Amino acid sequence: MARLRTLRGVLEPNNFRRLIVDDGRYLNGMKVKSFTVWSPSMTIGVAAAGFGVLTYSAAIPTTANAANTSQFAWSAWGLDTVGNVASPFSVIDPDHVIQQDMFIHAIGAQLSYLIVLEEIEMTPPQAVLQLTKAVTID
Repeated sequence: MARLRTLRGVLEPNNFRRLIVDDGRYLNGMKVKSFTVWSPSMTIGVAAAGFGVLTYSAAIPTTANAANTSQFAWSAWGLDTVGNVASPFSVIDPDHVIQQDMFIHAIGAQLSYLIVLEEIEMTPPQAVLQLTKAVTID
């Protein structure tokens, strides 16, 4: 049975938080299984939207850009002036492994977030490959 961990909190607009997942064992890693964001203070009658990005880097992204290899998960929400929540979405790159740190970025609005991680074990060659991927994209 896979071991799951959750990370949750609130992040101010256009800010980031370092989320440490490194346990000191390089053969262990984490995969994001789900990533959800929403507004902690939605107000009826006020249109708003925001998105969150998970990255290997503290560099603040200006867009949710799949071509940027430091980004590996994206989630967004929206609210119209009537109070309807637009269909939230979340996209997670299935070929990522976090061995050290990841960063969450709030773009455009204050965000509440919930991230579910699954612990995985790797072979030494897999671990070296994943460490190299995370370092070379900075």
